[in-house]
Amino acid sequence: MFESTYVSGVAIPNFDRAISAALADSEFEGGGHTMVVAIENPEGQIYRVVECEGLGAYMHVTGVLEDLGLDDVLADEIEGADGLDSRFVVTEDTRAAADQ
Repeated sequence: MFESTYVSGVAIPNFDRAISAALADSEFEGGGHTMVVAIENPEGQIYRVVECEGLGAYMHVTGVLEDLGLDDVLADEIEGADGLDSRFVVTEDTRAAADQ
């Protein structure tokens, strides 16, 4: 299960449509620890936060974001940082795709 929240006043990038579509196409039931994934826009601001219930949902969300060319800067952190388990940032590949 996912719960997605947009940060008020922060610009939503064009690639967000692809994220929303990929998350809408999946259903995960289950339980477990809630894991928090933040997504930055090209300006380096967190614009969206996705809470994932359980490891399966978390792995799906992070896989979708990686497939879209985003990079998790907390991937090597065992316990995450600042209350986040993952923080995805825009890469040059993502920027190039968004500009097309």
